[in-house]
Amino acid sequence: MAERDAGRGLSRFFPDMAAPDIYGIDLAGLRALGIDGLIFDIDNTLVKPGDDAPDARAAEWFKSLSQYGFRVCLLSNSGRRRVARFESAFGAPAVSGAMKPVGAGFRKALNILGLGAHQACMIGDQIFTDVVGAKRLGIYAVLTSPITRDEGVNVRLKRPPERFILKAFEKRENKRK
Repeated sequence: MAERDAGRGLSRFFPDMAAPDIYGIDLAGLRALGIDGLIFDIDNTLVKPGDDAPDARAAEWFKSLSQYGFRVCLLSNSGRRRVARFESAFGAPAVSGAMKPVGAGFRKALNILGLGAHQACMIGDQIFTDVVGAKRLGIYAVLTSPITRDEGVNVRLKRPPERFILKAFEKRENKRK
């Protein structure tokens, strides 16, 4: 009984979908769900933390989003100067200093996209910022694995509880199959 209750409590942290990386996201499936806009975390989702520009593969993949008709926006807790580099590199509008999981940054991104929460999807590598913030507003959430484990201490401290949540998520997903 306790395990079942714990699982239910954890479900508020579960993403709607998990993918090994951005390349493993079922974009056609998102469109079929009525998703019109994608909101992307930058660091460790699209680029390695500390990188100043996307690699060629990520840049090319990002360009391919237009063939699906998605509107896109970047959403980052990083400062304006850093985020502006990726806004330019990806050719997408961005919200910096978002303070995820606080809702204000997500609402700004939705406003930029001109979409309601039910029409958008947040894609990021962290449960406690990207997934929780999105789900609190009713935004579909896709969790990707981080590109690298070379992260700041504030993120490294969150990874063990995230692994616990992911195990519960995977257990639930396996039962559904």
